Amino acid sequence: MNATTTEPTAAEAYAACRIDVACMMNVLQMKLDNHTAEANADLSLISARRMNMLQMKLDKHDAAQNADSKNWGHACDLYQFQRRLGVMIERERERNGPENVDSFLNDTE
Repeated sequence: MNATTTEPTAAEAYAACRIDVACMMNVLQMKLDNHTAEANADLSLISARRMNMLQMKLDKHDAAQNADSKNWGHACDLYQFQRRLGVMIERERERNGPENVDSFLNDTE
């Protein structure tokens, strides 16, 4: 018996990565919330603004994917976003604040 395997489509790969990114965004939000709970209201507003900027970048990825769902470039771009988000979360664990979010936002055009 010859088993055949099917490779995921670009849309399926994007969707799987998007689920991971959503989870990672929640983790980052919790970490930033923990930091801002210990700080002041100004830091809370800055953190909220930064998370909104990340979400806007993610929304741009989603829009590009929706416009051309067969393009593997969108899945690859999202994977890069995911990897950078993972690095940012790790740095957040090591640091005591959301400062590294700015460098991430600057790197993910």
